[in-house]
Amino acid sequence: MKRKFNNSKGVTLIALIITIIVLIILASVAIYSGRDIIQSSKLTSFTTEMKIMQTQVNDLYNKWKNGEITINTENGNITNVSDNSTIGKDLTYSSSVQAQATKVLVGELDLAIGLNDLVGYKYFDQETIQKLGIENVEEEFFIDIQTRSVVSYDGLEYNGTRYYTLEQLPQGLYNVNYDPSVSTPTFDVSFEKIGESKWRITISNIQYSGYINKWTVQYQKQGSSYWSSTEDMSFVVREMGKYNIKLSNGSLESPSQSIFIYEVNEPELLTGMTEIMFKLPNDTSKGEVIKSGEKGFDEDNWYDYNSSKWANAMTEDGSMWVWIPRYAYMIDEENQTIDVKFLIGTTDQYYNDEGELKIAKRVNSEDEIADTTADYYVHPAFTNETNINYANGGWDEELTGIWVAKFEAGYTDTSNKDIQKPVFQPIAYSINSVTINDSYNISRNLTNSGNIYGLSSVTTDSHLIKNSEWGAVAYLSWSEYGTKETESYVNNISVNNNIENVYAVTGLTTGSTSSEGQYITAAEYLTNVKARTGNDAVNEIYAWDQLEGQKASSTLNMYGIYDLSGGTWERTAGYIANGNSSLKTYGESVAYENGVLKTISTKYTTVYPNSSSEDSSNINTASGQNYALNTKIFGDAIRETSTNGTGANSWNSDYSVFPALSGPFPLRGGGLYDGFNAGLFAFDRASGSDNYNYGFRSVLVEK
Repeated sequence: MKRKFNNSKGVTLIALIITIIVLIILASVAIYSGRDIIQSSKLTSFTTEMKIMQTQVNDLYNKWKNGEITINTENGNITNVSDNSTIGKDLTYSSSVQAQATKVLVGELDLAIGLNDLVGYKYFDQETIQKLGIENVEEEFFIDIQTRSVVSYDGLEYNGTRYYTLEQLPQGLYNVNYDPSVSTPTFDVSFEKIGESKWRITISNIQYSGYINKWTVQYQKQGSSYWSSTEDMSFVVREMGKYNIKLSNGSLESPSQSIFIYEVNEPELLTGMTEIMFKLPNDTSKGEVIKSGEKGFDEDNWYDYNSSKWANAMTEDGSMWVWIPRYAYMIDEENQTIDVKFLIGTTDQYYNDEGELKIAKRVNSEDEIADTTADYYVHPAFTNETNINYANGGWDEELTGIWVAKFEAGYTDTSNKDIQKPVFQPIAYSINSVTINDSYNISRNLTNSGNIYGLSSVTTDSHLIKNSEWGAVAYLSWSEYGTKETESYVNNISVNNNIENVYAVTGLTTGSTSSEGQYITAAEYLTNVKARTGNDAVNEIYAWDQLEGQKASSTLNMYGIYDLSGGTWERTAGYIANGNSSLKTYGESVAYENGVLKTISTKYTTVYPNSSSEDSSNINTASGQNYALNTKIFGDAIRETSTNGTGANSWNSDYSVFPALSGPFPLRGGGLYDGFNAGLFAFDRASGSDNYNYGFRSVLVEK
């Protein structure tokens, strides 16, 4: 008889063995689970710190673009403009840092062949990070602000692979599960030109309340049947037009946003010109002029018409000029608005709001009337009008743009008023008490041999601004690329201290669009104005480079054109050929050729219609008669933006007085005492004689 004991003992042994195996398996699972938890924790910490630093680097990048920090292109040093402190340390900070940089940047990431090619990268240790006020970051980094590149010093090892950037992480690691009930993401999108027919579109400021950290960008050019995709938040396109953009992650997708890429004609720098940009003023400091080549100048950001930052340049004497690029426009008379479309090169082509390539209209005969309320028309200031006798103030070739003096013509020294060498600078005494003839000839002679501007007569034409060119400035200013239908402050400063011909001063204002009259000061007070540092008024006066003072420009910032409202009334190269003696007495160079009155426009002067039966008994009646005949000339901010030839019937209640009788020459902008009647759309008449209240400004065109 077999004994049950032996059988029971065998069963117990097997059970024990099975139990041990199960325990081993459970222990292994626990170990692996623990490892996964640790790995997951490290991954979360790594991605969190990397994103914190990426946000900080994006902020530093914006400060660099705005001139608040500078980056030396030779050694890569990053410097705060405000206190001259440096940001980041050289990769040669220590032998260990240099070795790690070589290992990571060159060996692991293959960013360059050697350290000599990595001048943009800096070492951000804990000391640097703490100085920047960044919290909850224990890692250290290699960072290139110009490329917004963030590289971990030690990296993260995950499943046998070491990662140093967020972009390296596989899709599944960096993306976290999302809750479909959470709202869809929003984002900002911008673009910048980076080369010939190359634009970089950048996605930024992604806002989402879920847990997704990495997105796929999808983009489509308007009219295309397919969508392209990229995991980069910045990508390059090679065609202008409208692009639709959205973010996606699995089945989650953001609403589509659109960005319209167009190209404003690049400024054509003339001989003697240097690019300039501005550090804008704030509550505590005035603005600054930054020349090309100086610390803080950004070649890729020296102008941006989307942000009302017009391109500026400086000639050798210190005069400033502003680029007005070729455009077409349409006017809404009822709402008093102007819509501008920048044109491509010297063509009449533009992209509409839907990203479609269109062709603007143009006038092809002297008798044609442009209906700019119904269609986009090429502004005549940029067109070749030789075949229609320059009827609308055109030129003798198609232009990509023109350079307009930033300030009224002036002089800076009351003891040396050489009006033959005017400067177009801020806080200069406006040249006045000169005839229309003098204004015209002085402007034509800016390129003469030995001129103070460095201009070449071979490549540059200079002339007195025409009404068409004044209109080109006024329309661009009133559009979304300028003041956006906001009146700029009037320059109502009067210098009254018994110095002959000292009257108006360029680039000043008391900070109002509707001052009731002139503000009288004395020349010696201007010393204090020049020495100001913050935004406080000096003797109740703001200057062009102060936070309030810049609102007297055509863009409400330092990038615009000043003195268009107030200062002196500005002469323009035009007239009515009514035979009045004033035409020859004060403006023979303008209106006569070989002793004969010119009745047809030239590229330098525009002849306006006049009634053959002007009412000689009442000049206002005569002005009304002549205004009524002016049915064809367009683009000059006269008939399109006013309703009457006498009074103050232009947009914004600006003066509207048309030339007539003994006042055959036009004036623009208003004087310092004209208050709310001065402005972009103001026009008046004058005899052309010298007058303390009349000045001028000039225009430069590439030949």
